[in-house]
Amino acid sequence: MLYDVKVLYRGEEQTWTYGTNSHAITDCYGIRRNPKTRENVRTPPGGIISLSIFLGFNCNLNCSYCYQKGHHNSHNKVVGSPKMIPEFFEKLKARNLTGIRSITFWGGEPLVFWKTIVEMIPRFEELYPGVRFAAMTNGTLLTEDKVDFMKAHNFQCNVSCDGFPDERGYDLLLLKGPELKYLMEQLGDRTLFQATVGKGREDITPALMRFRKMLGGEVRISFGHPIRAMSKDDPSMNYCMTEWETYANSLYENWLKYPENVIVPKLRDVKTRIIHRIQENLTRGTCGPARGDNLVLGLDGNTYSCHAGSGTPSGTLEDYESRSMDEFLLAGFVDEFCKDCPVRFVCRSGCPMTDKDGFAASCMGRYGWSMGVIKMAWKELFDVEVISITPHKKE
Repeated sequence: MLYDVKVLYRGEEQTWTYGTNSHAITDCYGIRRNPKTRENVRTPPGGIISLSIFLGFNCNLNCSYCYQKGHHNSHNKVVGSPKMIPEFFEKLKARNLTGIRSITFWGGEPLVFWKTIVEMIPRFEELYPGVRFAAMTNGTLLTEDKVDFMKAHNFQCNVSCDGFPDERGYDLLLLKGPELKYLMEQLGDRTLFQATVGKGREDITPALMRFRKMLGGEVRISFGHPIRAMSKDDPSMNYCMTEWETYANSLYENWLKYPENVIVPKLRDVKTRIIHRIQENLTRGTCGPARGDNLVLGLDGNTYSCHAGSGTPSGTLEDYESRSMDEFLLAGFVDEFCKDCPVRFVCRSGCPMTDKDGFAASCMGRYGWSMGVIKMAWKELFDVEVISITPHKKE
């Protein structure tokens, strides 16, 4: 598929054509990448390079939009008990996975399982020397002692925080301000706040300003794609055209104005795809399990199709085969219209765990986020302003 990208390049409006069948865009137009680019593009390595440890659904909050809602505090088989650790590591050693670079702990709320995490860390460090760790937390259980442990063991800490207390009933920035500032001081750029964007908050400026006011100008925030609808019965995330445009423009403009604050972890990957042609045969989803480079494990030795949303095993460590664990990951796009969509190589048809109706309800929100990231990528790569992207018209 080819696309016509209308850009403002050196003060002149031009239309560039690129896509899956074109040469790398730098060859097409004889232009160099923007020397101000903050990151180098890279081709991601193949194979399993990271593990996600799914500890269980237990959580100390009950957010209204959580896609694990209904599982919290359930007696699920995946329980992060320290008693399960010895047998888990026996199974892991027998599988002889090599090349593991990072390990992320997931819940529920992973800090609910802190004792288990602390006991697992030295075993992982012995098995995979130099490995990095990460945790996705709501931040409410952070203490200085936990932060000190994270610093000593090469952790990245991702704190999920909307910036406002409305949806969660807990004002994290106000009530845990000292601990969050201590986290930033100790971990530096290994601290990242992940702000959830919901309907009615497409303009991220108020949330960004509150983060800066409460935590200082060094705060790093990732504004991801809007909360996804899980089914057709969840219309609250059904974005209209003006809403996704507002989000795309707000994300892009704030990134230009506050590049030290607005962080886009997937930007490097998007730039790589633009430079080296868009992948033609894309599977659904942008997460590690969907890409095939991440293995989700429970302490029961089972593998899972999702690092956060599914408690149903998809296999075991003994029978796992890379990139073919779940047929739904290879199911292609949800609808025919995805095939001609200019942001499909960023969105990749959304989460594989979302049904067709839920995907349709979430489409415009994901479109807005994806378009904002594409505009960032073109700005960094070629120092151009993207005006529009449309399917290529044959002359």
